[in-house]
Formats: sequence, C-alpha cells, structure tokens
Amino acid sequence: MASYLRSPFGLTKRLRVAPPAPIQARTVYQSRQPWHGNQSVVLEHQRDASVDFDDFMSQTAQEARGVTVPAREPFFSPEIQRELEALRLPRSIHLNYLKPLKRTPTHGVPAADLQLRSYSVRNLEFFADFA
Repeated sequence: MASYLRSPFGLTKRLRVAPPAPIQARTVYQSRQPWHGNQSVVLEHQRDASVDFDDFMSQTAQEARGVTVPAREPFFSPEIQRELEALRLPRSIHLNYLKPLKRTPTHGVPAADLQLRSYSVRNLEFFADFA
C-alpha cells in the first residue's frame, strides 16, 4: 500500500529540464510572408556568373540523350549462377537483381530515374505520391 502513495517529489530526481533557449517568435502573418532576407548569401556558393543556367541545362540534356548504362556482370561462376536462377524468389526480391529500367527523354528535359521497390503495394502507392 505504501508503494502506491509515493510522493510526487520523488519523480524530480529523474526529471531533466532543458535550459531555456531563445526562440524567435513569429506571428502567423509573418510566417506566411515570403522571405526577404539576404538571398545572395544563401545562393552565393551555387551561382557562377560565367555560366548561364539555361545554356548549361540544354548542354546537359544534349549530353544525356542516348546514354545507356552497361549491364552488370554476374558476380558468381556460371554453375552457381544457374543454381541461383533456379531458385524461386518473391517478385519484389527478384526485381532487386534486375537491371534498372531506362527510358529515353521524350522532351529533351533531363529527369531523374526513380525506381520504387517495396514489399507492400500500400507502401509503394504512398511513395509514388511523393515521387
């Protein structure tokens, strides 16, 4: 019965409180306004005055057109490779060993090759919403 009637002050031995940190409070109105700070400092390391961004992107798109990645060579000897191919793997695991799908750019715009693999279709649909 005495264990149920513990003093609440005994809990303070294990309680840790972080020191107060100064927080810059912003109103809802301020948080919805665009940032008008010194943007040149943020973008200084990304910007190069000698390179035009549009020209750079068009050159990159020209270079990326028609590029194919060579297939991976198998890591195992041929007899071990045949034994591995004879094993039945789940489809989601088997796809990890296949060569990634490559699509040619249709509009000349470089895009990321994104491949989503999941053990659950539900998770895959969730991932695809953000892709």
